[in-house]
Formats: sequence, structure tokens, C-alpha cells
Amino acid sequence: MLHAAAGGVGLIACQWLNKLGVEVIGTVSTDEKAEKEVPKAVIIIITLVRNFAEGLRGLLR
Repeated sequence: MLHAAAGGVGLIACQWLNKLGVEVIGTVSTDEKAEKEVPKAVIIIITLVRNFAEGLRGLLR
């Protein structure tokens, strides 16, 4: 899981991890960032404005 996936370091980390074959779960602060800024390397995006813990539990079941 990578927090702040739409930030400068997050964008680079997502791309790097994807090249290594990692399926990235990324968090962002808004739906707008999830739609526009997060690279396609991120498999699953969780926005922090929603219930973060509930969303993560749903993914890991």
C-alpha cells in the first residue's frame, strides 16, 4: 500500500513498483486526484475522504 500515490514521490514509486511486478494499492485525498493524477500502474485506488478502514477491509477479504 502506498499512501499519497498522487504526490511527487508517490507517482515515481507507483511506476517503479509496477515495473517490479507489484500490484499497487494507492491512497489519495480526493476523487479528482484518483481520476486525473494517479498513474495506470496503480491497481486499486482508495480515496481518504471515504471510510478508509472499511474500504481496505473490503479489498483484503
